[in-house]
Parts: sequence; structure tokens; C-alpha cells
Amino acid sequence: MSSSTTRYNPPTPTPKPIPIQRNVVGTSKCSHLKLRLLENILILKELFCFPVSQRTLKTMTEVELHSFLVADETAVCTLVIWENGQFFKIGDVVQINQGETRIHEDTFELTVNSNFGKIKVVDWDVLPYVEEEVPNLSSYLWVQIDNKFMPMTKNRLPVDPVSFEPQPQRIDYGSSAQE
Repeated sequence: MSSSTTRYNPPTPTPKPIPIQRNVVGTSKCSHLKLRLLENILILKELFCFPVSQRTLKTMTEVELHSFLVADETAVCTLVIWENGQFFKIGDVVQINQGETRIHEDTFELTVNSNFGKIKVVDWDVLPYVEEEVPNLSSYLWVQIDNKFMPMTKNRLPVDPVSFEPQPQRIDYGSSAQE
């Protein structure tokens, strides 16, 4: 008589559901880029931002450029749209895919044109924004050091400690001190 022994197999565990990751503007768990992390000559995979101010420029060949100051939770910078920029308004939340960052006239800017990059409105916002957001990446003077562009504030000037003379301080005592 052959005895068949059954081997004990534990029950297979039920797999846990995979949580859905949503790219929601303003959450800290987003997988998209932030403005503060951008560097020169970088192709953007995905970036969410909103225009704070806008101006229209024309080139010498009468091509319209739309320049926006855009912001997110981390920083602000300039965005240049070569075509169709008139359709974007202040307060729109825009998504930029395959845009490009560059240094133009020693200033950092994002660019989107018809040959490269896509931009679309994904939401609207009605809150007022202040243009003096910091840090403004486009307000820095970008200098090239060791084949890499580094931001340097425009106010920072090289100083020779030997020939530098301290500036005289003006002290305002007010009208009550002179009486």
C-alpha cells in the first residue's frame, strides 16, 4: 500500500492594490520638476507653473514673442513662447512638456516653440500673485565656470580688498536731534 503524503502549502497572500499616483499641482509627492531644480540646457520632461505677468515682444522680422514671468512653489523665472502665447493668461496653471531651458543674454529662461516642446492649460487659478517672488532665477546674472553655467546675482561685484575704500555712512538723526 502506498501512502501518499500531501505537502503543506501555505495559502498565497492576496496582493495589495497599487496606489494611484496623481500629479496634482501643489502636492509634495509630485513626480514633475520644480523651477528651482532647473539647470541650463535641460530638456524638460514635465513642469507645472503659472504665469504671473506677461508682455509681448516683436523681433526684427515681425515675429511675436510672448514673455511670461512664471512661478511654482519653489521659484520664478522667464518663459518665452514663440507662437500661440496670446492664448495663455495670468493665473492659468500650465503644463510644459519637452520644453527647453537656456541662457540667453546671460539670463536663464524657459522656451517653448512649435519645433520643440508643448504647453497646455491644465487648470485655472484666481488668486492674486506678487511679481516679487524669490528666488527669481531670471534676475541672476549667469556666468560660465568650468563649462557649467552658475547663477551670480547682478548686485555682486568683484572687489579688490587692497584698493577698496569703505563707503561713508549717512546717519539720519532726525529733526529732534538738531534742535
